[in-house]
Amino acid sequence: MEDIDEKESSAPSELSSDGEDSVSSDTSLSVGERDIYTDDDSNDDGDDDDDLRGVEAAAEVTAEEQDKADEASIIQEEKIFSGITDITERILSRRVQYNAINDMIADRRSFLVDGDSLLLNAVGQSGLDSAGGGQMLHCVYLCERLLQIFARVSGTFEIVFSKVWDRILKDNHSIRLARSVLKHHFRHNTKFFVHEIEAIWSVDFRQILKHLRPSFLLCDISPKECSSYFSEDNYRWVKVMSCANILYSIGQGLPCVDFRNITLEVSTIHAYFINVVPDISRSLQIISRKLVNITKDWNTLKLFIQIPQDLISVRRIVYIASAAKYLTLNKDTDAMILVKILLLKCALLDALPLKFRAFPQPYEVPKQVSHFITEIHKLMHLIMENGLTYDCCFSTVSDIWQGNLFLKLLVTLRNRVLEQKSGLGNVLGEIYVHLTATLSDLWGSTLESFPITSEGLKWTHKIKFVQNRDSKPNTDAAALAQFDRLLPISCSLTKEFCGEEVLNNLARLQNRAAEMQLFISRNLAFEERHHWHSRKKLTDDFSRVFDDRKTFRNSKGGRYAEKKAQKHQARFARYMNIYGSNLEGRSIQRDVIVRGTKQNNNTASVVKSKNYQKKKPEKPKMADIIRKQNNERKRHQNEDSDKVMFKKSSAKIKSFLLQFKFDIALQELQLLQKNLKTEIFELETELLMAETLHKKLQFDYREKGAGSSHILELYKELFLLLRDLLIGSESKYKLSDENKKQIAYYLTCLNMHDISSEWNLPYVQNYAKMTIIDIKMSWAEFQLKHLGPSLIRKNRGEIDDELGFAPDDWQKMLIDTVRKRQSAVVVAPTSSGKTYASYYCMKSVLKEGHEGIVVYVSPTKALVNQVAATVYARFKNVTMPPGLSVYGVFTRDYRENALTCQILVTVPECLEILLLSPRMCSWVRRLRYIIFDEIHCLSGIAGGLSWESGLLLTRCPFLALSATIEQPEILQRWLQESMNFKKDRDMQNGCKRDDSHYVVSLITHNERHNDLKKYIYVHEQNSLVHVHPYACLTNKVIDTYSGIPSHLTLSAEETLSLFGALQATEQIHTNIEHLRPERFFRVNSQKLFITRSSVKEYEKELRELLSKWAQEFNDSFVSVVSRLAHGAQNLRNLPPKVVPIFQLPSLIETLEKNKMFPAIVFLFDRHLIHTFLRLLNRYYDAKTQGILGSSSDDSDGISTTAETKTRKGKTVTVRKRRTYSLGLLKGNASLRSVGVVDSDDLKFIENRLIGIGHTKDDPFVKGLRNGIGIHHAGLNSKQRVTVEMMFRMKVLNVVFATNTLALGIHMPCKTVVVATDSSFLTPLNYHQMSGRAGRRGFDAEGNVVFWGVNESKIQNLLTGKLPILWGNFPMSISLVLRLLLLVSMCEVTVPENNADRGTVQKEAVSRALTFLNCNLIYQHFAELKQQMKHFFAFSTQLLMMQKLLDDNGRPQHLCSGIVTHLHYHEPGNLVFAYLLRSGVLHSMCVTEEDGKISKETQLNVVLLMAHLFTRKRLHPAMLNNKYCNSVVKLRELPADVLKVIEQYNSEVKFLFDHYFRCVAEECSRTMGEDRVLPISQLSIEPETSCMEDTRAENELPHLLQEMMVDYEPRVICSAFIALSGYSDSGLYSEKDVVSNLRHQVFTDKKIVPIFEVDQSLNSYAWDFYNHGIRKAILKENLIRHGDDFSYLKDFLLVLLAVYTSLQDFDDADENRAVIQTFGIISENFRKKFNKAYKIVED
Repeated sequence: MEDIDEKESSAPSELSSDGEDSVSSDTSLSVGERDIYTDDDSNDDGDDDDDLRGVEAAAEVTAEEQDKADEASIIQEEKIFSGITDITERILSRRVQYNAINDMIADRRSFLVDGDSLLLNAVGQSGLDSAGGGQMLHCVYLCERLLQIFARVSGTFEIVFSKVWDRILKDNHSIRLARSVLKHHFRHNTKFFVHEIEAIWSVDFRQILKHLRPSFLLCDISPKECSSYFSEDNYRWVKVMSCANILYSIGQGLPCVDFRNITLEVSTIHAYFINVVPDISRSLQIISRKLVNITKDWNTLKLFIQIPQDLISVRRIVYIASAAKYLTLNKDTDAMILVKILLLKCALLDALPLKFRAFPQPYEVPKQVSHFITEIHKLMHLIMENGLTYDCCFSTVSDIWQGNLFLKLLVTLRNRVLEQKSGLGNVLGEIYVHLTATLSDLWGSTLESFPITSEGLKWTHKIKFVQNRDSKPNTDAAALAQFDRLLPISCSLTKEFCGEEVLNNLARLQNRAAEMQLFISRNLAFEERHHWHSRKKLTDDFSRVFDDRKTFRNSKGGRYAEKKAQKHQARFARYMNIYGSNLEGRSIQRDVIVRGTKQNNNTASVVKSKNYQKKKPEKPKMADIIRKQNNERKRHQNEDSDKVMFKKSSAKIKSFLLQFKFDIALQELQLLQKNLKTEIFELETELLMAETLHKKLQFDYREKGAGSSHILELYKELFLLLRDLLIGSESKYKLSDENKKQIAYYLTCLNMHDISSEWNLPYVQNYAKMTIIDIKMSWAEFQLKHLGPSLIRKNRGEIDDELGFAPDDWQKMLIDTVRKRQSAVVVAPTSSGKTYASYYCMKSVLKEGHEGIVVYVSPTKALVNQVAATVYARFKNVTMPPGLSVYGVFTRDYRENALTCQILVTVPECLEILLLSPRMCSWVRRLRYIIFDEIHCLSGIAGGLSWESGLLLTRCPFLALSATIEQPEILQRWLQESMNFKKDRDMQNGCKRDDSHYVVSLITHNERHNDLKKYIYVHEQNSLVHVHPYACLTNKVIDTYSGIPSHLTLSAEETLSLFGALQATEQIHTNIEHLRPERFFRVNSQKLFITRSSVKEYEKELRELLSKWAQEFNDSFVSVVSRLAHGAQNLRNLPPKVVPIFQLPSLIETLEKNKMFPAIVFLFDRHLIHTFLRLLNRYYDAKTQGILGSSSDDSDGISTTAETKTRKGKTVTVRKRRTYSLGLLKGNASLRSVGVVDSDDLKFIENRLIGIGHTKDDPFVKGLRNGIGIHHAGLNSKQRVTVEMMFRMKVLNVVFATNTLALGIHMPCKTVVVATDSSFLTPLNYHQMSGRAGRRGFDAEGNVVFWGVNESKIQNLLTGKLPILWGNFPMSISLVLRLLLLVSMCEVTVPENNADRGTVQKEAVSRALTFLNCNLIYQHFAELKQQMKHFFAFSTQLLMMQKLLDDNGRPQHLCSGIVTHLHYHEPGNLVFAYLLRSGVLHSMCVTEEDGKISKETQLNVVLLMAHLFTRKRLHPAMLNNKYCNSVVKLRELPADVLKVIEQYNSEVKFLFDHYFRCVAEECSRTMGEDRVLPISQLSIEPETSCMEDTRAENELPHLLQEMMVDYEPRVICSAFIALSGYSDSGLYSEKDVVSNLRHQVFTDKKIVPIFEVDQSLNSYAWDFYNHGIRKAILKENLIRHGDDFSYLKDFLLVLLAVYTSLQDFDDADENRAVIQTFGIISENFRKKFNKAYKIVED
């Protein structure tokens, strides 16, 4: 046997942090640097001589000196640790947020997982910290389950382990072994790449960031929960590593996400995260040097061992090698016994099926066993780190150790001796014998296989296991007899959706009948104690939304109220007129609607265009004849006028040319073209223009030479004019021979002989005497390089008479779909024309008659207002019957003509309200079309389910529009399946329509109308560096897309650059001569005039060639990409930096110099937006004063006008009126343009701003005067609309905005600036933002400028994938209640004698079933559908048990109404209804002796409401800050309230515990045993099971019989979790991210409406009610600027909803105080809210 040597070796030290770019530090974050500096800092970088002298001196130090040195080292170390933790805590206290992190995952860019943090998170749950050593497989399973949360939403990640952890864990050998296991398992059994670095502060970590460019680091930012696993010294290092994870990620551009508080809602992940803080990089350099000094002497142990060749399994290798080493070191008898049992355990792991290994956990273990396990784990770890090769089989590495199995063997063999192999059975015996034989060979001595016993170990009786504490089922016969079927419900929806099989599973609740009876009795007692009854009809969500007209009509004041209402309507109409005209233009042609006959509701109507209509020829009428004669006479008059005008102007122009006054001649020509009324002189005018341009070009060329940009512009202008003349000659007009000679002469002067020859123009004589303007490029290169935006576009075909233009092919498909009344998913770039189909759809429905309704669904309220104004502008001339209107608006804030209109513009949440309201069934039947704009919001974090509801709960066709959908075919397939389901239901109900009605088409168009060029702003050069899209390509991008991404399109100039790079890197294997531009376009062009479509073909050829090179000639591919990146290569891999604010004026001036206005600057920081506005205001104010010497506008803006009237022939002054002007167009600001402004419109805008309190000195108003605007959701709607209108008026040239503006707001611009990096800056947001630039009909091309965004992020934005539409969680208790109400109450809205009563009921059931059966999430998780059936059944039980439904599925008045009205806030709405019925609110709402409600009572009730409805988590680090006004942390609820909430939770847990059992049993039946790990898909299954190795008597071997005595099979509990002793009871805890159920059971937190009372919550709502200070909410509660408004507004709406609900019921004495309290609270909160946000109410 070869000796096993254990040696020490120094760990390599590449931990220097030198070379990192430093940036100025924020003072608030770098205070701790003083603590990190030491007096002896200069010694860190001493030279070699100093090091040698230090070594010599070290040999002579005394023990006392060494002690002092060690003490000084400890003090210095403490100082460094303190500095690190101080900086980290300061960052956490101000920057940690709890939000959804889906945007950081959606682009499928890899993120990093800290493997060591992941391990520590799983240690406690898997028992690795216990004396038995825990269960490694359980630990691995927990790690995989946590990562599965990210993998199931297409998250991709790589795992990082730090070597310093091996030293930190030196005293925790079980955890140390688990670390090796986890590392090898992920490396060899999964597809994830595993990195092992020295430390997070090392160079190799920076290299990972450089090459991988991850999106964030997933780690543990609060390691307090694992403090019990470590000694005090080691735990200090655990905290330091946690702090280092935070600092070295956020300091190097990597957001940090905490996985300890993750919550998952199917496709939405919430977590604490810290955004990038790049201004701490200098601190990081200092910290790195100090940590390197501390860790440089750390050593690692290495174990050298020779592994036998016949062993492949890692588990067997590790067991045998560690046993051999242990026997070498310990030669006593106990060691031999323990090693035998250890090998027997290894054999059991190889042969015993997973489901039979569920043994109880030990709670008392003798120290002898603990010592043995510690020594074995130490050896196993050393072997795994140093003795394994890639030739080994790593499939068993995850199942290295099961501590309770080893202890079970010790106890089982305590009184039994296995003398021979038969006691183990053949399978187990053979494995065991083979293991002992192999061990003997390796050890060098013989280890007898038998006997096996632990009798010689006297301490085995001290091993004690946890007893099974499962609760026993209740077998009370009387109780069982009471519940033959538990709470039966006679509801057709429940029976049809759930089915008999699911409903029969409810019978299991009979076993808990007594407990169920307790809950029901308690709820009945609640009902009897407080009588909440009403004689009124319950209001629905729609009736509670503010109605503008009804508010004024119902207000007090008689005729004055009516006048006020009329005045309000007049103001609103004027606003809509101005806003609509601003959007559409004043010259818009109003649509003329000719009403048709009434269509049948049950048939798909087809509206055909004039092209399809066959009309009989009619005799001309006299009026038509006269009109034709008048038009002919007018035409002759215009022609005569044009003859005179042309003769006069042409003489003047020729005179100017003789005098070399070319500019004046061009002006005269432009004026002539504008004034000509006919086309008879079009050719002559253009030829005269060509002559003028030619002469000016030649004159300037002789003066300035060829290098001038001015010469190039004239050259381009003349070339384009000649091109138009030649192309026009083929269809428009005929060129004479003289004209052809003239054009040939001009082309020859431009050195374009090839084009002249191609068009067969005459040969030009005297060529040598001509001035040839040579631009040093061919005709093809010139057109590609300089004429990209002006290239010829393909003729789109015939003009559609009804549309008035020639649509593109994809537009024809879309219009035909609308004409056929079919549905379609439309994916086309922004500004491509897809929205036009929406208005065509509206027009066609209006033509049908007054019955049909079109609903336009927009994602935001701002977009609703915009679309409503556009509809008003287009259709305001349409006449409607009395009481009806063309358009209406419905949002959560207000509604206008919502039910009396034919075109309703709304948001998805409000459409859901209408579709789920039983009272709106008749209205729903009138729907003809629903248009969903920005349908990609369907997978949004908030409100995504409402989009699905709108698509599934209606029977009419729809249009789903978006510019940014990944894999739209998935969306189309899902919608087609839902339509097929609707078709089947209609067949059952006897109301099936034509088959074409159920068709869902997919219409895609990928090409932008205008090209988009990308630049990086470089302040040092004060210039814009062009970014070629293909410069962002990498091998990983090519692999991800299986080629070059299709959305990465090129302009003509960029296509030419790509060919140049390919040509410069030409392969010997590839001939690209055929791709030379001159050769390619000679065939693919319009007589050498290049078309845009031919450029796209050329781009396609080059793209395919480059893709081929990427796969076959990678070096050539890399070379091409490098050449394309030559302009920006010096910008690569720069660390993230805080955007220097001082650069802003230079950036704006650079944009102005390059003629790139108007521009929108997008940021994700609202505070920074206001900072930029103030900075530019100061800059341009100072600039103006410097030019003019004084302020250009020093008036106060106040003017006085006298109003006069004529009385009895005399003029009398009635009164004087003072008016205030903001002077929006005064001053001489550089950024403001002249624009197209109507004085009345401007006055209207000013009055709206004055009405909300603006003055001329406000920064916002100053910005407008300077031509600068700001736009974000935190602004008042009037401010946002003002900016939008003035931007469209071309008054504003720069607007700073957040990404909310990019969501469909019509603000066309030439340039988009993406400023500063952010975790919210994703490819989806980038595509939305960049879509604003270069919009169709406004600019020839668009520009995107990156400022403050590093190269890696730019690459991700350009090449990253769009998010997949995952769908949303399809169910909640509140939604079940709303669906049941829809089905049970819809028929009540139809009179009994109405024939449609039964039809309405059937349609309601069909709509609800479509929603339940066809959710999008089922496309990705098909197994979820069956679980939802169980969920629905158990939800009905909970609703009935809590008296919210009766046994017919009908509502139980007050509480049901409140639950449905507050469905956004589950489970808070359910708990509030429960508290209301319990009487707790009555005890809280007590009046004083004078009948008033005290402030203390108000605050207590607000505290309760804040707990229920403002669940914003608060990180403990925030409590370290000092606060002046706010409490910040929401204090605990009163004890009596907590008691009732616990009662509510007990009912929910009772029911849903059984729900999970039913689902788990279903999974067991359909999916089989639970033995596959969730991520690696590794099956933990023995090749041959020892449980099948029975003897003749069908008995198990003796050992297995003994071990299986107390075995209890697990069906519901995960087999991996059961390894640690868990059973089928106590399966679900709302606090665990990973439940104990098998992983196929969906256990996201949202599914169970348990109310958590022990969370730390932000008290922003309570604080605001207490002090009403907005700034305190921002600064102390740390609510984001803008979110404060939405959060507080949402809480106000909750208070108003509750108060309105309470008012619906009888005002009994016992209830009056509750109603009064909520009335006071809601009114006080509303007043404080309006005051804080300057909201002026009418």
